[in-house]
Amino acid sequence: MVAGAEDLWADVTAVILAGGVGSRLRAAVSDRPKGLAEVNGRPFLAFLLDQLADAGLPRVVLCTGYLAGQIRAAFGGEHRGMQLAYSHEETPLGTGGALRLAVEAVADRTLLVLNGDSYCEVDLKAAYRDFLRADRRPTLVLSRQADTSRFGRVECDAGSRVAAFLEKGQQDGPGWINAGIYLVERPLVAAIPTGRAVSLERDVFPGWIPQGLRGFPSAGRFLDIGTPESYAQAASFFGSPASQAAHGTPAAPIDRESRVLVAGGETLIGAAIVQTLSRRGFTHVLHPSAADCPLTEAAAVEDFFARNRPEYVFVAAGKSGGIEANRRYPADLMVDNLLTATHLCTAALRHGTTKLLYLASSCCYPKECPQPMRVEHLGTGALEPTSAAYATAKLAGVALCQSLRQQHGARLIAGIPADVFGTQCRFDAENSHVIPALIARMHAAKLAGDPAILLWGTGAPRREFLFADDLAEACLVAMDRYDAPEPINLGGGTELTIRDVAALIAAVVGYRGEIRFDTSRPDGAPRKLLDSSRLLGLGWTPSTDIRAALEATYAAFVAQQAGRRDAVAEARKGSGTA
Repeated sequence: MVAGAEDLWADVTAVILAGGVGSRLRAAVSDRPKGLAEVNGRPFLAFLLDQLADAGLPRVVLCTGYLAGQIRAAFGGEHRGMQLAYSHEETPLGTGGALRLAVEAVADRTLLVLNGDSYCEVDLKAAYRDFLRADRRPTLVLSRQADTSRFGRVECDAGSRVAAFLEKGQQDGPGWINAGIYLVERPLVAAIPTGRAVSLERDVFPGWIPQGLRGFPSAGRFLDIGTPESYAQAASFFGSPASQAAHGTPAAPIDRESRVLVAGGETLIGAAIVQTLSRRGFTHVLHPSAADCPLTEAAAVEDFFARNRPEYVFVAAGKSGGIEANRRYPADLMVDNLLTATHLCTAALRHGTTKLLYLASSCCYPKECPQPMRVEHLGTGALEPTSAAYATAKLAGVALCQSLRQQHGARLIAGIPADVFGTQCRFDAENSHVIPALIARMHAAKLAGDPAILLWGTGAPRREFLFADDLAEACLVAMDRYDAPEPINLGGGTELTIRDVAALIAAVVGYRGEIRFDTSRPDGAPRKLLDSSRLLGLGWTPSTDIRAALEATYAAFVAQQAGRRDAVAEARKGSGTA
């Protein structure tokens, strides 16, 4: 069970209908009940139990029948902190009869019911909140399918109330189907007839339509293993055995009413994530300032999590800087990032965070790394010396996420962004990253009328640049759709040499002087291009042209400078020194 979620699920018991014989699947699975059919080395029911554990359910009743002893032997009395109990039908009672039998073992007011032979990607917390907003009217989770003919069809009115059920073959083409997940009050279940076989789909659900039966649509994928053909798809649906070793389950879209913490909301990436969440309609976005919640102080982080219980966490925090900042302050950068990662990740574990995305850095890759850089290259060579302390701290954050995931089943993932820039940059000519530093220097040179500007290195290194707004969208995609121990590269932007990006910035700023390079100064890594094929495969692509992104960033810099001048003038006026 996810710690800290018991307040939401205080009066809810989950029930899994796992007693069916599975006659259609007997050709593929003949020696065990259908729920124990093996998928990537694990029984199918384990994925359903993981889904419930990830959501924070405290109690589960498994309805058993055919070869019931095997299910009890497989799971015992506990799964990832959830209490497991069992009901047993001596003769087949159908899905409705099995649920009616199980209700005798349930004291809670509400039942969250799952079919034991199907899986739907859905945010269970969002579905339950929707159920509560609808005055606890019985609710079916629905899945959109391109062809409903194999499943039957659910028709709803404009208010999400179920209007009719169509049997298999009555109507083909796209539509909504019953996804095998239900929320219902205990008295409705207790009213199901006893002593005979009863089908939920045929006998019970139509009778609940006058009770206000509702549909809750899910945008996630759906799988049933009722036939050998559909069972064969389960291995690819759930992914590789390696990712499942850490209890990974398919992801579901974030409910927009979830409590979302952006740690480092004042940073370039954090501010972009906050703005993107707001634009997407999220209503509970937390982004405390460093003064309100200093992330390097364990007590402050613990207190914040205890009071706010964030369900999703984006870690865009930790001090960073360019080459000069890394040369001058390696210890400061390292300690700040180590403490930030430790406090946030462990607090997320203690307080029941559903999922956390930790953002590392592309400098985590070796200096002489094959290109494009893949996650399997991490740790295979020496780091770039100028940023080794900072990179080591970021690698420790990645390893911490993996370790907590392995040991506790926590859903912590790590992302490695490309070189990011945007309107919230810290424009410091000495200590910033490449683009904001170049903008600040070239703007100053333009105002001063300098005939030339001298930049460090040869200008030959190649970098992948990504606009912060595009990265923020990529972070939401990763949080929604990615769930594996391996980090995911967050790139896919524009690759340019330092010389080329300097020329492009000069054109945007309007600096017409000569750009020179001091070859006695270090270059940093020769090339940093991320292999972001996994991210692109999730359906994300950057949407902002590099020239447009640089123009927006320069406009923000000019506005920032004007604001500072106005503030200085106002201060002088107030002090009588103007």
